[in-house]
Amino acid sequence: MADIQYNVYGPYDVPIDEQKKGTRKKVITKKTISDDSEKMKRWWSQGELKKLRKSTGCYVFAKYVRGVYTPWYVGKTDKCFEQEVFQDHKKRKMENMLWEHERGKLVVFFISSEKKNACATKRISYNGLIEWWLIVLVKNVNRKLANDRQTDSWFVEGLGNWAKRDDGKKRPSESAKKLACALKLRAK
Repeated sequence: MADIQYNVYGPYDVPIDEQKKGTRKKVITKKTISDDSEKMKRWWSQGELKKLRKSTGCYVFAKYVRGVYTPWYVGKTDKCFEQEVFQDHKKRKMENMLWEHERGKLVVFFISSEKKNACATKRISYNGLIEWWLIVLVKNVNRKLANDRQTDSWFVEGLGNWAKRDDGKKRPSESAKKLACALKLRAK
């Protein structure tokens, strides 16, 4: 069985259009993900995006403010990034985040496999697993994750810093420590 390696690409600044409205005293800037098809074609034709546009995989929208990336949405593609990443319902979610959190910029990371001989069905199946795994990771750093599905919080006691417990338990069991060592999740 061959391994399928996924690579991370980005972050890439998401093309944004700004609309300014208001009076001299108060100007409101509304940021939206660009609907300009020429602007989007130029965006998809630059550097690595040229080869990624027709690939499948997962992607993570994040807000970048003062050196810190905060992930907001995780998605996967069944067709290709270019057709699915900026669908209307996803754009609306990200635009809501832009309106609520004015500072910083919106970026996107792509996670994709370059392996051409891997079965497309198998890659799409893996994309779903990777999306689920990324949602779990993102949920632990941003509880306001914009995803609607697969967002239940869960953790395995002692096998990761997945969630804060409310029951006062602070130390993992001996069994959890031994399994964590076996899985190389922590030193002995």
